[in-house]
Amino acid sequence: MNFDFTKILLAIIVFLFSIIAIKVTLSFNLNEYLKRRDKKLKGKIKNYCTHANIKNFDDVIGIESSFISPSGTTNWICEKCGLQIYHLDKKGEKRKFEYFFKNPKKFKKQEKKFQKLLKKAGFL
Repeated sequence: MNFDFTKILLAIIVFLFSIIAIKVTLSFNLNEYLKRRDKKLKGKIKNYCTHANIKNFDDVIGIESSFISPSGTTNWICEKCGLQIYHLDKKGEKRKFEYFFKNPKKFKKQEKKFQKLLKKAGFL
């Protein structure tokens, strides 16, 4: 085997460039990953929110909307998940509340999933 100094130097340079190329292609930005994960989790939280609270109204159990409209705006914001909507469909809300009132187990199940996601996101 005939090892020449130039061949060894060329092999070292090629090796270093290959390490740099692999490093650049496999770089992983942890901050970007965490931002994407948080954004995805917040979307899931808003989807699983019931946008309703169970309340006692003078010895009668009822369901109350958790949407509020801050003064000076036409937006509606959910107090539980932060969902912001621009038009509140009163009929759709009423149908959803009647469904939850007739099916309290489904309301509890969805609320349990919502609480689990809040814990996973670190809000609780």
